[in-house]
Amino acid sequence: MFADLPTYPRRRENVEMEVMPDGSALLYDPQSDQGHVLTALGALVWDMCDGSMTSQAICEECAALLPQLPDTFNVVHDLIASFRELSLLQAAEGASDT
Repeated sequence: MFADLPTYPRRRENVEMEVMPDGSALLYDPQSDQGHVLTALGALVWDMCDGSMTSQAICEECAALLPQLPDTFNVVHDLIASFRELSLLQAAEGASDT
């Protein structure tokens, strides 16, 4: 399940994030000149993609934080996959990207 994700996802440093009052966020990628809207969960996941946690650990942590949302684990997995597909992530230093 995690073979399609970076082991230690790390957000690209040049992607700008603006957090909204409701916890959602806007990302701006200057490389592609595109913006992306994130839910509050998406913003949390983006923040956790700092290269210090594995993709699996991020999914497990979010699922534990939000037990009332039954599919949190899979939603977080899909968010990380989307970040990767959009080229918003880079390999963490000293960690494998696969």
